[in-house]
Amino acid sequence: MFDPWIAILFAQVAAVIYAVFLLETAKTLRNPGRVRDVTRFARRLPFWAVIMFVTGGAFAIGMAFLLDVPDSEFPILWLGLNAALPIAAAFFLLQAFQTFVPASKSFGEVARGRVANRLAITGWLVLLIPALAALLLILFAIIVFWGWGLLLVVVIGISWTLIAAGKRKSDQAAVLWALAIATDRQLDLPDELEAVSDGLATGQRRRVRQLAELLRGGCPLTLALEQTPRVIPRFAMLAAQVGEENGTLPAALRDAAVRQTRSAESTGGAVSSPTMVIAYLLLMPLFAVLILSGLMYWIVPKYKKIFEGFDMELPDVTKTVIGVSDWAAAYPLLMFPLLFLPAAVVFVVATAHVRGWGEYNPPLFGRLLRRLDVPNLLRNFAQTVSAGRPLQEALEVMSVRHPRKALRAALAEALQAVRRGDDCWHALKDAGLLTPAETAVLRSAQRVGNVAWALGELADGIDRRFVHRWRAALEFAQPAVVIVLGLASAAIYFAFFLPLVKLIGGVT
Repeated sequence: MFDPWIAILFAQVAAVIYAVFLLETAKTLRNPGRVRDVTRFARRLPFWAVIMFVTGGAFAIGMAFLLDVPDSEFPILWLGLNAALPIAAAFFLLQAFQTFVPASKSFGEVARGRVANRLAITGWLVLLIPALAALLLILFAIIVFWGWGLLLVVVIGISWTLIAAGKRKSDQAAVLWALAIATDRQLDLPDELEAVSDGLATGQRRRVRQLAELLRGGCPLTLALEQTPRVIPRFAMLAAQVGEENGTLPAALRDAAVRQTRSAESTGGAVSSPTMVIAYLLLMPLFAVLILSGLMYWIVPKYKKIFEGFDMELPDVTKTVIGVSDWAAAYPLLMFPLLFLPAAVVFVVATAHVRGWGEYNPPLFGRLLRRLDVPNLLRNFAQTVSAGRPLQEALEVMSVRHPRKALRAALAEALQAVRRGDDCWHALKDAGLLTPAETAVLRSAQRVGNVAWALGELADGIDRRFVHRWRAALEFAQPAVVIVLGLASAAIYFAFFLPLVKLIGGVT
């Protein structure tokens, strides 16, 4: 008998290919300059329409064939959707061809854009059909198996967050490069931003085009960046503001672009990245607890009945594991943090690590995160020194515009000390921003005239120490978690294996 689920598999693979084709065609209709030969592209539209129509008809015939298959209502509905959408797309492709015919009344950019929107909507519908089915399955899993369902939601949420955060960091690096090159070569900023926006994610594309409109309307760059948040990272925003004040804006943007590109490459979603190590360390205990709960719910009651039938007692290790499980079942509110607090920590830590810790401004931890901002402060000072401007100018800008309240207070304190005539480096040390060793290095560099180089080296050194300590902590944490999980697995193994040994020995 023909398996309808095999038909669904092939239909869905074809549907995804068609969806990508429809979305690319819609982009080309909105911007015909993407293709070299527009006439050749237009002549191919009827051919693609016929292919779509034939494919949709084939799906419809297959759907009619499946009517005789028992319990095939859901596959028939699925194939019906995959049949209707290609047939609709075929008519939209024919309409798109008509927009390229000069004699047609529908010829024009407005009509072509309308057809492009229809094709894009059809393509997204094709892609959303499996997404809707996956959502329904997740909801079913949450209702029937609440623990596993919530775990699935957590894993999908963390994965999506990591992907989205990594994409945002790459998009921000692309915008920074466009701004750096345009300001350095005196190019038209709005045109350059609109050109680079085509390859960005939807949200970032919208923000970049909003930034281009503000610049086209005469708004200064730094003010326009403030009005379009998340277009570039916060440290780059501060660097642009300081660079605009001391006349080193192109250099500041280029330095920020280089650092953002390196950060996007080093904190991606690779298996060996620190983010994935964190996910492993904190999600593995969650998996272990859920697996143990499943064993206790389905296996242990059967063990109890078997041993009661043979009038035997369970081994002590098994009783201990069962006692812990019963206590957890009796106090589920106490077990909830144990299950889902690690997932929340993964979500916060992994997202912060991918996007950058400087993107967050927690109300209670501003002073604890102060040291993370020192490298960016030193680089801004280096740009100011390289431009031959006094450091007081950079302090004035950062004491007002730095995103962290605790840093603004510390910089304002250092600025007041500098205005009173104190040494700048001692003022920063007294404000808690520099260590005594760093202050001594900068004072020595000032005497020999290489302050800018020393500031850059100190900033790079602080960043390297952060990375080294971060990876060292992960290297110590990973074997510790593995050992704990190994011991717990051994205890569970003996708890479920020894009863079988005892039962076999008692029966024989």
